[in-house]
Amino acid sequence: MAGLALVLFGFCVFRDIDGAARSWSRIYKKSRGISPEGFAFADVPTLKGMGFVYMLIGALWFVFAIFAP
Repeated sequence: MAGLALVLFGFCVFRDIDGAARSWSRIYKKSRGISPEGFAFADVPTLKGMGFVYMLIGALWFVFAIFAP
């Protein structure tokens, strides 16, 4: 179940559903005192890439949970 939850979380961030990646980026920049137009490593394309990686890790976790035992 954890792998499936990670896939769904990654999908929401990767597809920016309900502004997930944009909100995450805005919250990060605000917490660090960076202006909204300023560059940070938590910009939306980077976060979308992280969402894709979360989807891959979750899928592998799910597959290993099913086929490893």
